[in-house]
Amino acid sequence: MEKFDFFYSSYYLGEKFTNSLCITQDITPISKGSFSNNWLDPKGQLWVAHYCGTHNIVPDHEKRTVEFIPTGKNGRFSPQEITGSIKIFPENEMVDDEECDIENFPVLTLEFVGGRLKNFKMLN
Repeated sequence: MEKFDFFYSSYYLGEKFTNSLCITQDITPISKGSFSNNWLDPKGQLWVAHYCGTHNIVPDHEKRTVEFIPTGKNGRFSPQEITGSIKIFPENEMVDDEECDIENFPVLTLEFVGGRLKNFKMLN
């Protein structure tokens, strides 16, 4: 299973890419995805969600399981200050490899400078 990051845009990027879940492996290029949650706001600023402190992990040694207990704290967003290009794919278009028509698969390239969207282009 490949790792990826989640990407959600409130900035208008076209029908398939706006207000719908997308995926990418380019925001965290060293690990090729880290399951992070990223949001592009209506003004074109990229943000990343942090969930530290929102749950306590309680191990049950007898059952060899853990339980996640909400702490009542909310996550927070901070600016994702990347510079470079990323490719995003609509998550709802993902299908099994055998069914995938890569020639017609929607792909969008986004160009950022300091976490601000500068340009975007449809590849397929």
